[in-house]
Amino acid sequence: MDWSILGLDQPLIEPQSIDTDHLIATPPISDDINPTPSAQITVVSQLTDLMAAFDRMQNSPPASLTQHLTLRELNEFMKVCDVNVGAFLEELLQSAQKLVHLYPQVLKQLEPRGITSCEAPDCVHNSPLFSDARHKLSIDQSLIHLVLACHLRLLDLVDNIVNHGRMCAHAVPMLPPECEPRLDIPEIKIGSFVAPKISAASMVIALVIELQTSLNARAQNLHDVVSSNLGHDARTAKILGLQCESLKEHATQTGSDLHSLREHLQNLGVIR
Repeated sequence: MDWSILGLDQPLIEPQSIDTDHLIATPPISDDINPTPSAQITVVSQLTDLMAAFDRMQNSPPASLTQHLTLRELNEFMKVCDVNVGAFLEELLQSAQKLVHLYPQVLKQLEPRGITSCEAPDCVHNSPLFSDARHKLSIDQSLIHLVLACHLRLLDLVDNIVNHGRMCAHAVPMLPPECEPRLDIPEIKIGSFVAPKISAASMVIALVIELQTSLNARAQNLHDVVSSNLGHDARTAKILGLQCESLKEHATQTGSDLHSLREHLQNLGVIR
């Protein structure tokens, strides 16, 4: 280092003679009365908020209801349990739609970027400090893990709803003839027309299936991007590839369960 810039060869200055006024910086005053927010909304921040919402839903009824109950215990539990399945389904549909819209943004960020040429011979990027292969990842693994976590948690929530629907379908034949099953689903409104509950239930299931189909396609796109970008990172590619494969298998099974539940409810006459 060039120590001369520190002025160590200069005579010492007595403390009382030091003028500190010039050291006090006055922050500039902006004329903009509406400054832009400091925290930019990014894909990561949106996925993080979505994951937090999914986690909250996972720990609230009906997703959090225990499954290890006898029929008598279940009957007693449902007498005192106040579960708003309709509101839960509405939030689930909205959150799933957000994930569908965020997937393309994630895929865009994962696209390979061109390497900017550097003509400076003494640039720090040529230093041995930056030559370690561990610092040269060809893809944003953290972003991949985050979108995988959101998708997996959503599948868990849909699986819980399917189990809830199966339990309700199992109880329908045991209802007295004069007791009609009550469908707790979001209201489907088109203009001034409000769909009957029995039709709205079919529409809701169709919406869930359609969203799952869209997400399945996004998961396949994610797998393709990971496979194409990590060809030379054998271990990283293998780990992420297996995670994407597991996600696709889970999504396929959930979609199959949804179709099976819809068919069963239609056979019971609960939905049309």
